[in-house]
Amino acid sequence: MSLRTKFDNLKKVHSDSVLAQNRSELFGRRPYASSTPENPYSQSENPYGQIKTNSGITRQEGLLREDTFLRRTEGQLDEFIGRGMAVLDNLVEQKGFLKVLFVVLRGLLFLLFLVYCFLLLVALANSSSPFLQLASLLLVRH
Repeated sequence: MSLRTKFDNLKKVHSDSVLAQNRSELFGRRPYASSTPENPYSQSENPYGQIKTNSGITRQEGLLREDTFLRRTEGQLDEFIGRGMAVLDNLVEQKGFLKVLFVVLRGLLFLLFLVYCFLLLVALANSSSPFLQLASLLLVRH
């Protein structure tokens, strides 16, 4: 081999080693060069790990806000459902009371009707008109 080819080969090996060294240094500075942690979304000390979104908060802060919102919404929905169930129970109870009240009032109305009829018959019997006395006697018999 000539000196020129040896020199070219050594130069190529040197440039390949420099290229490999630069590449490893470049990839070593990136945040994902290290092994992935168990929880990739956990807090990291690396400033590159916390990417800001358009609203100016990090992804983790956004997820925490969303989780808080969902929990608060779930609590409010449970409260509304509980109130609705309490109102329904109250309405069912009031319906039962109204049924009992209706039966009692119907009985009282019937009793008042009987009293009215009795007083009407007494008034007809005590009247001076013979026609009304005859009508009261017919009503009492039947």
